[in-house]
Amino acid sequence: MSWPERDALLDEAAAAEASAGQAPPEATDWPGLGTWSLARLVGHLVAAVTGHGLAPAHGSDLTSEPLVGAAPDAAGASAEIDRVGFYRRHMALVEAGEAHEPDDPDPGPPEQWPVALADARAQVASTLATADPAALVETRYGSMTVGEQVAVRALEVTVHHMDLRAALALGPEATPLAGRVAQDLLEQLLEGPRPRNLGRTRFVRAATGRVTFRDPRFPVLR
Repeated sequence: MSWPERDALLDEAAAAEASAGQAPPEATDWPGLGTWSLARLVGHLVAAVTGHGLAPAHGSDLTSEPLVGAAPDAAGASAEIDRVGFYRRHMALVEAGEAHEPDDPDPGPPEQWPVALADARAQVASTLATADPAALVETRYGSMTVGEQVAVRALEVTVHHMDLRAALALGPEATPLAGRVAQDLLEQLLEGPRPRNLGRTRFVRAATGRVTFRDPRFPVLR
């Protein structure tokens, strides 16, 4: 089964794999994001592809136990949050200083980074091939539909792939479909369209605090 958010996630994961393949052998300890090394950033990117970082602390992610609950009209089950609600809850914890530290996998040395990303993408492609986007999955901020959870993962992979490319001096960019999914979600968090003088890539970077922009609404996500 194919739907836009799924395709965006898989497209961007494939692009991230290609970008990781350009990392030189000495890149492990290069600066990645904030205090993270580049290896730590790649591990976080792998976790974003699989959805590991979205799983509840006591549970598993979509790739290993794909559907928790049932379709929204079965047995009275319904989603607690959508993609915007996920990030509203996340930002509330960030602003309160209570956000959890991600438990990301070790991607190995730079020559293994494309392999780690390729394995993650293949695993996800297999799982999502039969997943119902209307079914429910548990996340650390509440239950949501698979389709909404995959949209969150598409944004995460897009943003952190841009971080990876910036760290490798390749120039941040997104695949077309993933860029549109990311822009749409960030505009919903902004509660309005992106400023007209911001292109899509710079908007994604500004909205997530990677570059500065003189607008009190920015960043909408950290």
